[in-house]
Amino acid sequence: MPALRKPTLSQLIEEFAELDRLMKLYQPQVDRHGVVTKALLTYGDDHQAVNQVTLDSRHHRVLLSARKNKSRITDKFEVFKRTGKDSYIEASSITLEFVRGIGFHDLIQTDRIGNREIVSVIPLLPQ
Repeated sequence: MPALRKPTLSQLIEEFAELDRLMKLYQPQVDRHGVVTKALLTYGDDHQAVNQVTLDSRHHRVLLSARKNKSRITDKFEVFKRTGKDSYIEASSITLEFVRGIGFHDLIQTDRIGNREIVSVIPLLPQ
């Protein structure tokens, strides 16, 4: 199998110019896609956070994910006391990963308050 050749500068410029032209051509549709996506995601607001949501139209089914988990440190001052940091400013910069890593799981609260995402769009067979 022959080795792949690295594209020349001229080839990269030509490819970029064509992609740039296409992006400008389709930008209104891309913008509208974002607006419609946000609108569809609001239809999951009335459903339980742990459940996936199914939205049906005549020709398509859209699946929305369950809400994503979000975690936070419940008491940074307690982390400060337990770790013996020299200053509260140093303790206040402690990350969630650090607190998990040292095993202070009782100081972490996780809730399903994150955003939903569109998982898939499925064409439905005609009836």
